Formats: sequence, C-alpha cells, structure tokens
Amino acid sequence: MVGLDRERLIRIAGLLTSDKMGERAAAAAKASDMLRAAGMTWRDVLSHTQGAPRVLLIPADTSEQDAEIARLRASLAASEAHRRALAAQLQAERSVFWTEID
Repeated sequence: MVGLDRERLIRIAGLLTSDKMGERAAAAAKASDMLRAAGMTWRDVLSHTQGAPRVLLIPADTSEQDAEIARLRASLAASEAHRRALAAQLQAERSVFWTEID
C-alpha cells in the first residue's frame, strides 16, 4: 500500500472539469487508480479532511434573548390593540361628523 499524494490527487481532480471527455475519463481513472494503490476509497477521501479545523458547537444560553423577544412581542400586541382602539375611535368620530353635516 502506497501513501496518497493528496496534492497530485487535487491536481488530477481539477481535470474532472475539462471540456474534453477523454481528459475527464483519464483523470477519473487515474484518481481511482491512486486511491486503490493507497488502499482508499472515494468515501475515505471525501469524508476525511486532513488537518481541517474541528468545530465544536456549544449550546448558547439564549434566555436573555428569549426574554427580550417575549417583551417585544407583548409590546407589539399592546401597540396593535392601541392602534385598533384608535382606529375604532376615529371611525366613530367620523360617523358623528358626517351625521351632523347631513
């Protein structure tokens, strides 16, 4: 089993986008031969990124943001109720105005 020359594999993989069908086929065959010689599969290559930084996701404490969102929603609901009350009052005053003119 031979070690995989990743840089060479990357260069060969770049040929997979060639406009020439023959170049694409030759690149795919060569890349597959390299993997086979290294005792690897495409799954091994694509699922393993050597030297890539690992990311650890830590659940965030969002209780403050959740409380702020709840406060804003309550404020929005109160504003909407106030708007509806003002609209109803305006409608009532318009009705009185137009009744007095007639």
